[in-house]
Amino acid sequence: MYFWFFLIVICFLICTIKEKNIYNPGTIFFAIWSVISFLFFLNPYSLPTVSYTTLYVFLLSVFCFGFGLFSMDLKNRKNRSKFKKNKAKVLNDFCNPFVVCLVQLFALVLYVYLALPGIRAVISGASLAYIRYTLRLSTLSSGINAVLLTYFATPILYFSIFYTCSILASGCKKKLLLRSSVFTMLMLLLELLTLGGRMSLLVSLASVMVAMFIRGSQVHKKKGKRKIVLLIITSVIIVSLIFTKMVISRGNDDPLKSFAIYLYGSIPFLDSVINSFMTGEYSYCFGFLSFQGFSSPIISLLGLSDIPFFENVDSVYKLIDSYIYFNGEIPFNSEIGFFGYFYLDGGPLFVALFSFIFGFISERAYIRIHSFDVIQTHNICLYMLCLGAIVMSFIQFSFASVGYSLCIFLIIFLRKIKKK
Repeated sequence: MYFWFFLIVICFLICTIKEKNIYNPGTIFFAIWSVISFLFFLNPYSLPTVSYTTLYVFLLSVFCFGFGLFSMDLKNRKNRSKFKKNKAKVLNDFCNPFVVCLVQLFALVLYVYLALPGIRAVISGASLAYIRYTLRLSTLSSGINAVLLTYFATPILYFSIFYTCSILASGCKKKLLLRSSVFTMLMLLLELLTLGGRMSLLVSLASVMVAMFIRGSQVHKKKGKRKIVLLIITSVIIVSLIFTKMVISRGNDDPLKSFAIYLYGSIPFLDSVINSFMTGEYSYCFGFLSFQGFSSPIISLLGLSDIPFFENVDSVYKLIDSYIYFNGEIPFNSEIGFFGYFYLDGGPLFVALFSFIFGFISERAYIRIHSFDVIQTHNICLYMLCLGAIVMSFIQFSFASVGYSLCIFLIIFLRKIKKK
């Protein structure tokens, strides 16, 4: 088993040495899965063993992602070598900052409204666990609140994260960066009080780090580089403290154990989901599960939700969201890794195909910020969108989320229109 772990580590080293940076998709992806595979094979907390089917799905997806990544890299090698000889500048190509500000302000107002129950609960002494497991369900089950959160607030939040970090990478006006940062941090806080979640924090941390590394490539003074390193370290510490606080607030007095299980628990949980899936009660979703972030709004708009095929997709999603208890005492749900969604869509064939496409597109987005004399901020945002999916790949496939998927349309819509 450890052979596969060492192979993943070798892929991580190849990507890092080849790119000479640590924010490329290969390095980040294989770093995450090196840690997870090590914990999984070591199994320090005696989680249930998995079947060969689950192990095969896990390894197939990781290496097919790498195959897609390296295929895209070979295809664009000429453009890449051309860029490396010249340091590129970053250009903000989004529309008028005032328009973006109005969009952010709109989302902030929505979050204030949606977070009111959570704010009252915190004032009265409730924990984040209460928000996550009680208020979150009531918010998502409320028709108008669910629509406002899913179709408006969440997509704008993710856009704001990516937009702010792209401005940070570009070194544009400090006032613009400060204003956008304040809006984004307030939205993150209010989202925490609305859902008690942590995914947006992970995406924020990854995006800030990428922005800092891109900015670092533009700065040549030692003082500037020191400031960037200090900001990265500070961001990691702050997010780590928030995560620790969230774990403790949920009644866990061993944050290290919780975090480790949080990392590698998705593989044994997927094994449980596959066992339930194979009972014959469910059928494959053929892409509508992995990409329901795009398909779900259309299906709802056309009134097709009652068709048996789409009812099956909804049932499979509920199966993923159901709870199990590891060793009869450790609750776990929702996390089946990105490959779990691919498997439930069409078995090993879809795992191989979708993992390849995921790696291919992620590398393509990365190359888009490394193939021109001028790096455009919308391309940075698109790469951060892919990067967020990579960072969350041990939990889910992000494009199964409507809120996350719709963000791409905001990035495209708010891009500055070029005059002919």
